[in-house]
Amino acid sequence: MIHKLKPIPAAIALAGLTLLSSFAQAETTYALEEIIVTAQKRAQSLQEVPVSVTAISGDDINDAGITGLADISRRTPGFSMTQFNLAEPQIFIRGIGSTQDSAGSDAPVAMFIDEVYIGRAGGASMELYDIERIEVLRGPQGTLFGKNVVGGAISVHSAKPTEEFMAKLGGTLGSDGLTTIKGLVNGALSDSVAGKFAFSKKDTDGYAQNITTGQSTHDVDNISTRGQLLIQASDTLDITLAADYSKDSNNGNCRVVGSLDLDTRALVPLYQAAVNATTGGAIRECASDAVSYQERDVSGVLAKLEWDLPLGQLTSISAYRQSDYKWLDDLGGLPAAVLPLVVQDAAQEKAEQISQEIRFSSDLDGPVQFLAGYFHMRETVERGERFYSQVGSLDPTSPYGPNGPLGAAVFIGGDVEFLQDVESTSHAFFGQADYELTEDLSVTLGARWSYDKKRAIQTAIDHEGLGHAGVPLNLNAPYHGEASEDWEAFTPSFSVNYHINDDSFVYLTLAEGYKSGAFPGQSTSIDFALTPLAPEQATNLEIGAKTEWFDQRLRLNVSAYKMDYKDLQVFSLRGFNLVSDNAEATSQGLDVEFVAALTENLQISGSWSYLDAEYDQYFSGEEDYSGNQLPNAPSHSRNIALSYLQPLETGGEVEYSVSYDYKSSFFFDPDNSILRKEDPVEIFNASVTWQSAEQDWQVTAWSRNLGNEEYRAHSVVSGFAGTVDLYAPPRTYGLTVEHNFN
Repeated sequence: MIHKLKPIPAAIALAGLTLLSSFAQAETTYALEEIIVTAQKRAQSLQEVPVSVTAISGDDINDAGITGLADISRRTPGFSMTQFNLAEPQIFIRGIGSTQDSAGSDAPVAMFIDEVYIGRAGGASMELYDIERIEVLRGPQGTLFGKNVVGGAISVHSAKPTEEFMAKLGGTLGSDGLTTIKGLVNGALSDSVAGKFAFSKKDTDGYAQNITTGQSTHDVDNISTRGQLLIQASDTLDITLAADYSKDSNNGNCRVVGSLDLDTRALVPLYQAAVNATTGGAIRECASDAVSYQERDVSGVLAKLEWDLPLGQLTSISAYRQSDYKWLDDLGGLPAAVLPLVVQDAAQEKAEQISQEIRFSSDLDGPVQFLAGYFHMRETVERGERFYSQVGSLDPTSPYGPNGPLGAAVFIGGDVEFLQDVESTSHAFFGQADYELTEDLSVTLGARWSYDKKRAIQTAIDHEGLGHAGVPLNLNAPYHGEASEDWEAFTPSFSVNYHINDDSFVYLTLAEGYKSGAFPGQSTSIDFALTPLAPEQATNLEIGAKTEWFDQRLRLNVSAYKMDYKDLQVFSLRGFNLVSDNAEATSQGLDVEFVAALTENLQISGSWSYLDAEYDQYFSGEEDYSGNQLPNAPSHSRNIALSYLQPLETGGEVEYSVSYDYKSSFFFDPDNSILRKEDPVEIFNASVTWQSAEQDWQVTAWSRNLGNEEYRAHSVVSGFAGTVDLYAPPRTYGLTVEHNFN
């Protein structure tokens, strides 16, 4: 079916160009709305920020049906992601990211919620309801943002309470048993206090099945809540208090064996026979003995003070966050009754963090404006992960749950567990100054001094005690040890900014980024476990233009960049070993984004990205991967969206929307094996929305992945034969109804 849809993007683009040429001559009163962002910790127009940033408004989130990171990635140039499980998203921007899950490592692409840095990748609930905007900053942000923003930042801003009463209630019914209910209430609690409470509940039956256990997998069972108070303590002091909580309880993943036709290893015929005898090669059916699960609890509290002073604004953000998750997953995809090569993986992790940021932003008369601040964070992470190639029932008192490895060992079995107890402390002083040389020409200077210290207690246990290597990890010997290390870095930034005219802004930026060192997880020897990876250092040279044309009816932003990475931290699976290394890499490319109001009711938007990201020097053991393409770095990605608003004679309106997203082929792993290559992916989405004349009712019929594209969300090469794959959702559809009680 998909081949019949391929002409659609070209047709949309041709129609857009035709309309663009015609509307350029017309005299109209409509224009694109100005977008305000806080990418530099102060409110600025998107068109005047010398940073590559994609901003998605709350209205765009609702209209496009954006529900998570995967949807955001398709709308952002150079952004791609895979997902090992619910709590371990693997985010890459311009080819820079990590699959490392160690308690002693940090993500190179950082997540922020209401300006609070989220230390663990799975420590943020992504039920995107009642969101003001999302900002995705590409490249190192080593000056103003929290620690370790070396590859980019994703900043989610929730909608703040207001004095005006507002209440919403909505629900969705859809394919695969999808049901959601969302709501909020907002308004004044007194003359000086406004409050808001928002909630969402989402359930699905799942789009895959374990035919051995009968489980429906890739399901959703989530509840999320958020409460906020905005207190006007005085004419110059605002205090925001917020708390959020999210809970997931899902059946887990369904991993399938694939790519056997591309493999030449000796066990391929045995695996092919096992697949034929069970799933028959169906991509959303697995045959595992494991009763898998994924459970996650995330919560946090926030206190933000904004104090207007004669010379500027003082901001303080105090926050506490915690995340607790556990999961059990089968890494083989086939039952022991058919093939005695069972590999299961169980993990649990608990993380807590406290953070404090204080900054002062000037509001001066004259050519100089500045911002200065201090950031502190303390995080503790306790993580345990157990790998075993056995079948049986674990002691029910085990923290990993009722499924596990006690039982007779099977073919070359193994049973190893890795425990990590890591404490991290971070301090940073940062500042940035803007100086207007002339009315049109300015320079920006910034700098950040960062200090990080980590203490790690690393333990490896051989539960079998047989003294052999075993599958899945070749543990040399049990160990227990403690190590600590600290790092510091100075990361400056400099940009020259020039307004060609009122509608055109160009900039040249040179910025450095830093990510602290990392203690690797699942190390096969104590020497590796207690030797941290070196910290990452990144240097980004970027030139960009932000322009508006035809009386603000066309917005076109372009940026070209080259980023050099020193000691890039790489984590990968090598046979039955999980290996951590440092490498040198270069990422360079071009990003283009546009939005055009073709008529008063017709709008088109899109982006295109070209990316060339490769290892300059990378040796892993005896393997040389120098010159290989970085993982999750498609050379080309593009998206285009078209929306048309049709007024109705009754006073309401109907909006028709279609979108197309494309990513070229990429590799899941640094070795660039054909087994680890994903083919190009094309996704089509569509929706029709009716809104009443009073704007109190809204009904949307929608469908995602219209072409039913089959593509992998995650893949690893099996130690025995083929790959073990997770497939993304098939075509989905549904009906959403929302009522506003204003």
